Amino acid sequence: MDVTAFRSEEPLFGIFESSTSQTFDITNLYIRLYDDKGNVITSPPIDLTDQGITWDSSLNAYVININFLTSADPDILQEILDKLDSLPFLRAYINTDGNMVLMLEPDQTTVYGFEIGENYDDTGNSFVNLLNTEKYVYSCI
Repeated sequence: MDVTAFRSEEPLFGIFESSTSQTFDITNLYIRLYDDKGNVITSPPIDLTDQGITWDSSLNAYVININFLTSADPDILQEILDKLDSLPFLRAYINTDGNMVLMLEPDQTTVYGFEIGENYDDTGNSFVNLLNTEKYVYSCI
């Protein structure tokens, strides 16, 4: 990834929330995973190709395709979160207050941190920029 990637932070089983809802000018999200020692996971913990999620071995990251803003049916925030939520170690959803929530699945023991990157070209809306500029983390109860 790069220095602009969104990274999970301590508490690792905390919650990220944002109240922003929009579409984004990206076509891919890249999800890099970290183990309990802080090392990058170099092979996919689970095969998700049947869900349309591939593994990029050069990035050591899952690749999630996003329908671009100018496409006939662009992915809105909820659809992007649904795609992220299909990863078995991550929860991503809009809560009852209308806020976006990202958190590690507390019942799994494979992934202890993650980065989210994208193929953003510095025009329009960036999903990673949203995460980096509007993040605030709560401890789980």
